[in-house]
Amino acid sequence: MHFSESELILLIEEKTGLLFQENESEHNLCFRSQNSELRDDFKEVFTVEDIRFYQLAFAFDSLILPKNSHEFWEKVKLGKNKHFNSSNF
Repeated sequence: MHFSESELILLIEEKTGLLFQENESEHNLCFRSQNSELRDDFKEVFTVEDIRFYQLAFAFDSLILPKNSHEFWEKVKLGKNKHFNSSNF
């Protein structure tokens, strides 16, 4: 499936209950949203960077919308791993 970025943001918000945070410093939520030690089940927002990693998780496959926030964060982690592994070569 192909979605525009704004469509994807709305659909992820709808499916996961997470809120999109355009500006990382918005509402002083940096600690709660971007803290690498914060467990995914406590995160309440996602960013453009998270969306890009989510999309990267699908690489050449069709993008599938997450069913819940847990599935979203799992794909974000997978995309991050793909990104950092490919940049090490």
